[in-house]
Amino acid sequence: MADQPLESINISLPRAMAEFVDKRVHGRFGNRSEYIRSLIREDEERQRRATLEQLLLDGLHSGPGRELTPDAWADMKREIVSKLKGNGAGA
Repeated sequence: MADQPLESINISLPRAMAEFVDKRVHGRFGNRSEYIRSLIREDEERQRRATLEQLLLDGLHSGPGRELTPDAWADMKREIVSKLKGNGAGA
């Protein structure tokens, strides 16, 4: 991420929040910007996890499934490889 150009944004905080940020920055982050970037990365990760969780729930509620035994996985792999080869994408 260091090689990406940075874009500045300006935020205004009440004094109490700014003091809280400064306390959090001390010793762990180099400056306020690093702290804010860390919070944004954490929020991005929470969002990714929430999306994954929703996709998993959607899959669970999509209807009956089949047990994913080692043989079932092998069958699925063969089926996918066969489809790829049939489309000319696998070779």
